[in-house]
Amino acid sequence: MHHSFGSSKNDNAGNILVKVIDEMEYVFLNDGSATRINRPGQGISAIDITLCTASLASKATWKVLDDSFTSDHYPILITLQFNRVLKGPRYPKYKWKIENERKRNSNK
Repeated sequence: MHHSFGSSKNDNAGNILVKVIDEMEYVFLNDGSATRINRPGQGISAIDITLCTASLASKATWKVLDDSFTSDHYPILITLQFNRVLKGPRYPKYKWKIENERKRNSNK
């Protein structure tokens, strides 16, 4: 547990995790929203964390969805926004005119 990813308190394991993540130069996408449904009286839990590089974080949005679909964890939607349009593979065009000319010449 650690404040960095939305927990209500820090513990030793959380402190170690945050230190390692810091050393690896990753960042949290979590915004503090609860990611787990706790029993009454337990408070919120943000046990599910999402990490990425700083350069990718600037292109990402992170959102916890409302419907848990009968799980005790809420689904997390991560959207990446890129400005570049990705194009599909290019296939070579068949040159019909050249092929037809070859066929005509071979029939002579």
